[in-house]
Amino acid sequence: MGFEQADNNELLYRKKVSLNELENVYEIIPFAFVSGYRFAVEAFNEATGVISLVTNNSFVQDKLEVKPHGKFEYIIELPIEDVELKEDRIPILGFDEK
Repeated sequence: MGFEQADNNELLYRKKVSLNELENVYEIIPFAFVSGYRFAVEAFNEATGVISLVTNNSFVQDKLEVKPHGKFEYIIELPIEDVELKEDRIPILGFDEK
């Protein structure tokens, strides 16, 4: 298959390919909706099973138990099993989705 372990990390592998071998190239942006509000995934703590979600929608502070996070952002931490993750796929390097 041609994959090699990256940086001595058993969870990370890489493989060199040329551009003409690729059919699609895209950036994956994970997100979730909590009570109808869209949140970006900030982090996941594998040890505790808690996911941190962030939004800049100021209306959430009146509806959910969020904490201030950075400038004009709000964070909420939830058990991963309570969150349905979704993703946006944005074509990069001049590739369009087929």
